[in-house]
Parts: sequence; C-alpha cells; structure tokens
Amino acid sequence: MKKFILTPILLLLTLSACDNKRDHNGDLGGMWQLTEWRSPDGTTLATKEDQIFYSVQLNLIRFRDYDDGTWGDYYLAYFRHTPDSLIVYRPVNYAKDSLVSLQDLARYGVPADGGFRIDALSDDMMILRSPAGTINFRKY
Repeated sequence: MKKFILTPILLLLTLSACDNKRDHNGDLGGMWQLTEWRSPDGTTLATKEDQIFYSVQLNLIRFRDYDDGTWGDYYLAYFRHTPDSLIVYRPVNYAKDSLVSLQDLARYGVPADGGFRIDALSDDMMILRSPAGTINFRKY
C-alpha cells in the first residue's frame, strides 16, 4: 500500500523539479541560420554564405559565425521575447568570459539598442527588423 502512495508523490516531485528548466520560447527556440540581411535601403549586408547563426535556448541567445573556415569566438546574451519583439541584452564574450557592448554584436545584425521587431516567426523561418535592416533566418 505504501508503494502505491509513494510512487505518485515521487513522480510529482520529479516533474516539478524540472519545471523551471523547460524552454518556453515556442517557435523562437532552436537553431537559426541567417539567410539574408538587407540594410534599410535594400543593400545586401550578409547572406547564408557568411554563415551567421543564432541559437535560442531557455533565456539565452548564442551568436556565432563560421569565420575563415573555423568556429571563432561566440557571444551569449539574455533576451526578452514578446509576440512582436525580441530584445537582446547583457552580451558576454564566452571565450573571454567578459561582458561586452551590444555594439560587439553588430556583425550579427544586432542593433545598438538590442531591439528587433519580429515581422514573421514560424517553426521554420523568422524575419527580424531593426534600424540595421531586415534579417531572414531559416531554422535547421
């Protein structure tokens, strides 16, 4: 009889212990490859050949590129996500374990204030807009 009572209690405790580690990012969560970045005047700033990647998990975004055939340093930043916006803040250079400026993320398309407008977001594509331009991504 004790075994039948103890099993459900242990199951509930196990599930509740993991609750704060679940990813609640919906379609935003996952790995994204930049496919095209255009400035406000329409000039192409980057394409998929530039190999720029965002990875979104829990409350962090990782920014990384495949520069000169090698994975270079990468950056982590916290973010806030609403249905129509994405705000990046407190970036860190992971290799140097130090806080950096949002300006250090400009090569990834992150604007100086860290704010993007989400023009489109689904389980396989995302379009972000900022004063730096419009960035299209594919999920992989």
